[in-house]
Order: sequence, then C-alpha cells, then structure tokens
Amino acid sequence: MENNLELMVKNACGDKKALNELLRMYTPFIKKCVSSVCFSPEKCQDYFTEAMLAFSSSVYQYNPEKGTFINYAERAVKNRIIDCMRRENRSGKNAPVLSLNEGQSELSFESQTSFELYSREEEEKNLRMEITSVNEEFSLCGFDWKALQKSCPKHRRTRILCLKIARLLLKNDSLRIEIIQKRQLPVKKIISEFAVSEKILEKYRRYIIALIIILSGDYPYLNSFIPMEFLEAE
Repeated sequence: MENNLELMVKNACGDKKALNELLRMYTPFIKKCVSSVCFSPEKCQDYFTEAMLAFSSSVYQYNPEKGTFINYAERAVKNRIIDCMRRENRSGKNAPVLSLNEGQSELSFESQTSFELYSREEEEKNLRMEITSVNEEFSLCGFDWKALQKSCPKHRRTRILCLKIARLLLKNDSLRIEIIQKRQLPVKKIISEFAVSEKILEKYRRYIIALIIILSGDYPYLNSFIPMEFLEAE
C-alpha cells in the first residue's frame, strides 16, 4: 500500500489531474489531521483549505529519504494549522466556537466555557503524550526532558545561534540522517562543513539534538513552541 502511495505521489508531481485525485482520496486523512490539533468543528472547516494546500505542498517537497510520505504529509498539515492558530492568537482573533443550532443566536456562557475547558484539556493531554514520546527518543541520546531543561541556553542570542545550527543540520541530508541514526552530533564533521563554534556544539549538544528530533518527528504541539525566529528564517 505504501509503495503504491509513493508512486502516486511521484506521478502527482507532474500531473495536476493525478494530484487532484490524490487530494480526493486523502481528504478524510487531511480532515483527521486538522481535527487532531483543532477541536472546534467550525474552525476545522475554516482551516481545511490551508490543510489541502499543505498536503499539496508536501507532494512537491517530499523526499523519500525523510521517511514515509504519509508521516511527512501529516506533520506538514498539522504544522500548517498550528501556525495558522498561532497567527490568529497573536492578532487577537478569537477562535470560532461550535456551530449554532438553527434559531439559536449564541452559545450560552456555560456551553462555551465547557467547550474551551474541553479543548484545553485535550491540548494538554496531547502535549503530555508528545513529551512522553519525545522523552523516549531523548533517552536513546543519553538525556531526558528534565536534563534538557537544565542545559538549555539562558540567553536569547545563544538560543537563536543553536536554532540556526539546527536549521543547517536539518537541511543537510547526510548529517541529519547520521544524527537521527546515531543519536549524537558529529562535531568534527559539523565544524568542517559549517565552521561553527566547537564550544557551542559541545556545551549545547543536547539542546541542538532535541531540536532536530522534535522538528524531524511527529510533534505538532512541541513544534509550536519553537521560536518563530527559527520557523520564519528561510
């Protein structure tokens, strides 16, 4: 099944009709991705177009070396929706609430509050699940979430520098794959390739590895905490 999907993705890159058919077939999957990070049915509908665009972009940007297409597309759709939600939060817009019943002018205060509490609980539950999952990956690298928090850079300038290093490594397929497989930073190779500070690499290796793991994995909620300087620095 996966091989068939990979072939369909390849064909869709140069054939608009094939792309439309792929979008049609995977519409339920796209809707599921949206609903997993957005808990308002009305809001999910608002974000559906963005989700379709993210899925389409995944078709063109997909690299088989990055894993299966389905995982890659799921991560791209979720990240796109989370980015939209964050932009709305920053602009002060309120997220739409549940669709109103016919003849009902507005949701009661109790209903809206209950829905907001439910959404918050779901988000917190999903975030806890992601932390538990990523902590298992961290343990393979010799540290855990608590140790990572203690070794994070305290100064903003240093954090941004580490983020830029992580960005460079993510864009270098051979180094990225080596880091994910061996669970450690190839310091000498990185210095040779990018001429970055050995002191920074040694002191903040855990932080840099953690960024790479989070951004390479299926962690949409943890992704939303990555500073915008990283996400927007293209």
